[in-house]
Amino acid sequence: MIRRVSICLYMVILLLGAIASPQSTFAKTYIQGTASTDLSESCENNRPKNNSDYEAVLANAKKNAIRTWLTTKSTAFTKLFLSVEHQLEENFDALLTNSYVKSKCQAKTFTVAFRAEINEPAIVQMMTAKIPSLGNSRPRMTAVFMSRRQGRVTTFDPKVAKISESSQLSRNQLSFEAIEGSLVDESYNLKRSSKTSGGSTERKRDEIDWEVFRADGLDAAVNETFASFGYRTIDASQVAAKFPGFDIAAMRNEFGAGDDLTDETKSAAFEAIAGQIPILVIATVDVMIADTDIVTGLVRVYASVKAFVYRDGGDFFEMVASVSPTQEQGYGVTETQAETEALIKAAKQASLEIVYQLNAQEGMQ
Repeated sequence: MIRRVSICLYMVILLLGAIASPQSTFAKTYIQGTASTDLSESCENNRPKNNSDYEAVLANAKKNAIRTWLTTKSTAFTKLFLSVEHQLEENFDALLTNSYVKSKCQAKTFTVAFRAEINEPAIVQMMTAKIPSLGNSRPRMTAVFMSRRQGRVTTFDPKVAKISESSQLSRNQLSFEAIEGSLVDESYNLKRSSKTSGGSTERKRDEIDWEVFRADGLDAAVNETFASFGYRTIDASQVAAKFPGFDIAAMRNEFGAGDDLTDETKSAAFEAIAGQIPILVIATVDVMIADTDIVTGLVRVYASVKAFVYRDGGDFFEMVASVSPTQEQGYGVTETQAETEALIKAAKQASLEIVYQLNAQEGMQ
């Protein structure tokens, strides 16, 4: 019964979230910051007598809140934001909702604490639109997102090796005993022993059988992100059909056998699209074996994504961006639902980070 109620509540939350936030990649984010100033005269009613002093401290508290929030973002996102910060300042109030302000005066020191929900999707759209160099002249791009899931995981018990050493020492000792006036000698053995034990524990890493699969909706989610930022995305299957050296099947087979593509396969892909498609994204998504969330009782799946971005530089395809392994989790009534949510979230997060890095480079030019 508890599990059924938890599942129903989860489905309601999902429905409300879909209605309220079409860009589900962004969760609600709250920011907070403080600022203080020393006044030339005492406060009145727990605030400065001059309203401009109050507004100045409040503005600094908002700025400090945003700067603190930026410390949680990637380097590329931060660079992109700071490059257009002055153009965004006039719209900051519209981007901050459900705000809460608390202030106090102590002697002649006035302090403001500020907290609000930040509209991250709006900020992303606005800051990319503010970069003049981006315009509508984005280059072509194709992305290959390959996914694999753990089919079987074999875990080995630790192997324990024990070492034991012992030694024994014996000696004869002479004793004398008086019997009827005579001396009789008797020899006997004294034994002293010592024992030393120790050992080591050896652990063998898990053996994982991977199953490469085509995830429904993965390409659509990725291309939606790139297209929304103005990139002219070309479906990878279309590229493979037009350029024989661009072998998606070979990429998937190699990903199923290892963690990276061979140099030959990547070089063939570069040569196939050279001069035609300047940006190539190669990303891999690992889906872990499902488990059960102890709080909701729902199925939980983790997905880890990493990506590399290459740009045609003439003689070579240069690596211009990368996403280190990033893990996302999905929940669902079934394993398929949880897996799909985790995959989409991981792919969207990676594609957003790629956009941030590429935009930051263009914005810095």
